[in-house]
Amino acid sequence: MKTVGIITVHHYGNHGSSLQAYASQKIFEKLGYDTYIIDYRSPNAYYATDKYMNYDSRDDSYWKKLEKRKSGFLKRAVKAVLSRPHIAQLLYHKLGVTKGVDLNQFWLKNLKMTCRYDSLQKLFADPPHFDIYVVGGDQLWNTHITFNNPAFFLAFADEDAKKISFSTSIGIPAIPENALPSFKRGIKNLSSILLREEEGVAYLRSMGYKADRVLDPTLMLTKEEWEQMQNKHYKPPYERYILAYFLDPTSWTMDLVETVRKQTGLSVIVIGERKGYDNIDSYSFVGTIETATFLSLFANAEIVVTNSFHGMAFTLIFEKLLVATYRGEESDTSMNSRHRNIVNMFGLSSCLYERTHFSPEKLTYKMDYNRIHLLLNEYRGQSLDLLKKALS
Repeated sequence: MKTVGIITVHHYGNHGSSLQAYASQKIFEKLGYDTYIIDYRSPNAYYATDKYMNYDSRDDSYWKKLEKRKSGFLKRAVKAVLSRPHIAQLLYHKLGVTKGVDLNQFWLKNLKMTCRYDSLQKLFADPPHFDIYVVGGDQLWNTHITFNNPAFFLAFADEDAKKISFSTSIGIPAIPENALPSFKRGIKNLSSILLREEEGVAYLRSMGYKADRVLDPTLMLTKEEWEQMQNKHYKPPYERYILAYFLDPTSWTMDLVETVRKQTGLSVIVIGERKGYDNIDSYSFVGTIETATFLSLFANAEIVVTNSFHGMAFTLIFEKLLVATYRGEESDTSMNSRHRNIVNMFGLSSCLYERTHFSPEKLTYKMDYNRIHLLLNEYRGQSLDLLKKALS
């Protein structure tokens, strides 16, 4: 059985990141590969470190292939044993709780991970060995966030192994001019480029690269598969409710939730903190929750109000009414291309509301899931075909 190693952002303290990592692993396993998440942890709170902002700095040496290491049979055998998830997790993982999110049990139970790499230096000094390397995940090629971190272009991978991107995200309209040289150098390291946003595909094609769009991994698993992952013992505080899930909530997102509450008469469950909400009589707040409970909250909601891309994705998966808005204002660094992409793919423009053009009478609570299911199945088939072609 061939092996696959996926480098992504599975540890960034929110359920969407972990769930897309799990879905990616599951997709490759269903195709018959022995699949692992490469447990690379960037040293700061997000993805990379400040030193990669200088694209031609002394750290440029990481782009060069390090001297090929000669490993004897015994060393390879030991590495193979330690790469098994039950041993690797026992010996290497020291998982901490991120504020507001409890991901420990999910990682340990559902992700097959390599040994942990706490720095880029460690990853390059002793990289894991696979037949195929895959890079994919939220904002991995957003140079304002990852600074063209060479790990996310698989520069550490075995020279003779296949290296592809799968559902990778650029997330911004264009790569800054000063970042383009190292970005292009990274792209050349990959034999196939599959992105999750049409804007990113068009952008790379405009520069002469071959790229195709695929679904976010979470959307490639079925509703039934996700239902098996939820916490079936969890009882929401309300039988019928609006679920509010925001990344970086603002007064506008809170006002939007309150408008939906007044129009529908439903109670509200907020995944997040109480701070900033004026009317709390009909609100329930959940903070640190397990991923299975996170899924249950979506599965049992009537309406979801969110500015999260994965919040939108799981609303569609569980066939709920969607009230969506962008995450922040539009700018050269905004991360809303994923939101526009899912809206355009599924014809959801009537579900997306912008602060500057909003009025309460514009809210509609209608979703044609017969049409959405047809489109979703079509996109799943296309995405799987493109992935199989990339792996061949």
